[in-house]
Amino acid sequence: MRSEHAPTAESIEPLSDGDVVDLEPAADDSDVDAAPEADAEARLLRSRLAIIAAFLALFHLLFTLVKVTAPPTGTASVSDAPVWSLLVRVGIMASALAVLRSPLSLTLRQLRFVEGGMFVFEMIALLAAQYLSAVDLIDRRDLVDAVAVQKNGVMRAIMLMLCQGIFVPRPAAKTARIVFTMATALVLCHGMVLHHADTLHLVRDDLANHQIVMTNALFLIMGAALATLATWVLRGPGGDDRRAAE
Repeated sequence: MRSEHAPTAESIEPLSDGDVVDLEPAADDSDVDAAPEADAEARLLRSRLAIIAAFLALFHLLFTLVKVTAPPTGTASVSDAPVWSLLVRVGIMASALAVLRSPLSLTLRQLRFVEGGMFVFEMIALLAAQYLSAVDLIDRRDLVDAVAVQKNGVMRAIMLMLCQGIFVPRPAAKTARIVFTMATALVLCHGMVLHHADTLHLVRDDLANHQIVMTNALFLIMGAALATLATWVLRGPGGDDRRAAE
């Protein structure tokens, strides 16, 4: 049965010689709208990463100045975050800042790569300093300074988590996975330090040392939860600053 609205051979007008047949498919409006949104997200991420890089570079530079100018006291000043390691961190963050503030065109994927490099480097440097410094101090039988080094590591890790949660535009669920992974890595590091102390059979209060590790883990979990909450409040569950503002 032929439809009443179906074109027939008589209703189709023949093409003249000057007519042009457009064989290109019609552009999808969603693709056109997605491009400006991706560009806006890339610009936002780039500016936020520049802020984080500048803050971390200044943070490490200030600690370097404190290390250089302060008189050495005890063994912690020798083992915890030596000057050369702080200068390396300053150089890495300053290099990242120079790239982010340069006129170089960076895609969203490349910016995510820069973000991952910054935070992964900071965490690896933090974990290495925590383990090596604490083990060195324990070997010297300086348990008080070893505990102080671990507390410094907890505060620096929480600072990185807050930078991730407050500044980096990302959905709250993904932020939670990142910051809780950071917290878990440092808890495992402190557990390895505690295991090293157990193998030395030091004269110490075993219960107090395990409580210190548990307290550090609790503060790290609270820091990760606070970073996730900051992302949820500032951007909503989808990680969109504009929707959260509305």
